[in-house]
Amino acid sequence: EYPYNLYGGMQDNGSWVGPAFVLKSGGIRNGDWQELYFGDGFDVLPRLSDTRYGWAMSQGGNLTYYDRLTGFNKFIKPVHPDNIRLRFNWNAGIAAVPGSDCSIYYGSQFVHRSDDCGTSWKVISPDLTTNDTTKQKQNKSGGLTIDATTAENNTTIISIAPSPVDPKTIWVGTDDGNVQLTRDGGLSWNNLVSKMPGCPAFAWIPQIEVSSSNAAEAYVVVNNYRRNDWKPYVFHTADYGATWKQIANEKEITSYVQCIVQDPVESGLLFLGADDGLYVSTDHGDHWTHFSAKVFPKASTSDLKIHPTDHSLAISTFGRSLWVMDNILPFREITHNNSILKKTFVFYPASPTVEASYRSVNGTRFTADGEFIGANRGGRADLLLYVKPAEKKDTSKIAVKEKSTAKKKPVILDEPLNTDTITVDSTKKKKDIKDKDLGKFYVLNADGDTLRYFNQKLTEKWNRVVWDLREKGVRFPSRSEPATDADDPAGQYVLPGKYKIVALYNGLKDSVNMTVALDPRLKISSADIDARNSMFKAFHQDVELAQKSFKALQDVRKDLKIIESIMVNAPDSTKNNIKDLQKTLIGKIESLEVKFMEPEDVKGYTNELNLGTYLSSTVDYLNTSLGDPGSNARDMMKKSHEEVQKLAADVNSFLDKDWSEFKSKIDLSKWPLFKKIEPLK
Repeated sequence: EYPYNLYGGMQDNGSWVGPAFVLKSGGIRNGDWQELYFGDGFDVLPRLSDTRYGWAMSQGGNLTYYDRLTGFNKFIKPVHPDNIRLRFNWNAGIAAVPGSDCSIYYGSQFVHRSDDCGTSWKVISPDLTTNDTTKQKQNKSGGLTIDATTAENNTTIISIAPSPVDPKTIWVGTDDGNVQLTRDGGLSWNNLVSKMPGCPAFAWIPQIEVSSSNAAEAYVVVNNYRRNDWKPYVFHTADYGATWKQIANEKEITSYVQCIVQDPVESGLLFLGADDGLYVSTDHGDHWTHFSAKVFPKASTSDLKIHPTDHSLAISTFGRSLWVMDNILPFREITHNNSILKKTFVFYPASPTVEASYRSVNGTRFTADGEFIGANRGGRADLLLYVKPAEKKDTSKIAVKEKSTAKKKPVILDEPLNTDTITVDSTKKKKDIKDKDLGKFYVLNADGDTLRYFNQKLTEKWNRVVWDLREKGVRFPSRSEPATDADDPAGQYVLPGKYKIVALYNGLKDSVNMTVALDPRLKISSADIDARNSMFKAFHQDVELAQKSFKALQDVRKDLKIIESIMVNAPDSTKNNIKDLQKTLIGKIESLEVKFMEPEDVKGYTNELNLGTYLSSTVDYLNTSLGDPGSNARDMMKKSHEEVQKLAADVNSFLDKDWSEFKSKIDLSKWPLFKKIEPLK
């Protein structure tokens, strides 16, 4: 789905679905989220063939098949055919059957399978737990009242991970230390925990991450903090559990682990969620880097999912909400080519960008303090550029270097991105930015033609560079002149296709390729956009003529000021005569300018028609057309064209007659350029 959705649960607050980002101008709001099922919320499975439906659970194995549209919930918790009491964890294991439309697995002490969306179930395993009866006495409380909410259930299945490569391979983890594997769809099972060196007995196995390309590969998360063991445990196997390697080391991971995810593209890229935040490894888990609190909160991180096509990472936490890292392509690049970290100036890969249409928010536009507004993606290309900090000279007399045999630990995102926009840092004026601080960026099409130029202040380390997906436009009539190195004005949106962004900075150069796609919700083709852009090009010719015409009037104003400044030494009679001529000429200029735009010192709101009104209306028609803008736009464009031609003719007439006559009456030889200074006595 586009945008794609996140599904998950909150304790005492049900199970929910909401967007990873929204195509709305007001950010992600509370109203964008929908409750699917109440109770304690846990994992949710959408039905991929029709996400109107799906499965959600609450504490103690309660399971429902929901309908997002009507709110109808069908209760489908499994019942054992032999009337055996089922033990469900407070947060029971659940998983979809890969490649199947309506088949799921669900865990009690057994693995249950349904092939009809939960209407009926069959047991496909024996009891996979230790079945220790001393841990099954929840109803025997030592207090005044029994408090057995199923959060106390033990000897239960808490993770189920079927392989997407081999549907008969299923991994299962329990809350009493068992790691079970079947390779024949449940006919036989093998407990692998005894082969995992250093794995604490009877610990929780909250998550098993299986490879998307190798049925023999899996990562098993183990935590044992409930028994005062706070060490990190993650075990990796690539041979169906015959051998294992512990990849979570205490020196780099400083709390117990809850989840892990392997990148489906670069197998060596791993993200890990621990009780103290988020970690990343780009070398198969040999080394780990902790995201600092400036980037990601040091919150208990409970689950991770990498979107298969969006190149983004979804993150859930305890108490600090859901997060989305929009672009993990830089981590893939580092994993693929670690030497990129040695580069001084580097553009990292960019996610494909969509020219999306944005609407307003649901509900009220202007909110009070009670409304949560989450950060959102922009309808633009967000690019990551790294500037290596200059090496600091060692001013000490003696520098002692410690030898180390350990591999160099990659340094990754350790500070927030510089979020300067295409303009400049808002705390500085444009003129205060030195040229050496500016990065210069050029947008090229597939043929190598330059479509757009812009610049941006860069700082050391990470910078976010933004391109609004538009090619070079034209400057409209304006009283303000652009700066010498001003950005190209924005024009129409580029056609879908491949583009290159070239960056120049202090003699350094790098580039990044990116793809631009159309909004999949809009029924629009490249031919439609081409038809619209053809009209834009014709319209831009009129705008350029209008801008040149208005600029000619501004140039005359400049010349008049120059004349005024150099006749300071003229006789008073000459000055007065020239001032009268200037006043008349300025009046004619002003009478022309108001045909372009409102007077500079206008107060209040006027409804006078001028060329600016026609041009802006034409832009509205062209910008909001999905294809050929139609007769309304043509009529408006024709009116704009007529007004431009008329005004250009009026300006030409003014230059040929009024301005020429004025210049003919100005004889610079009639007054001295320099003031006469008598000899001093």
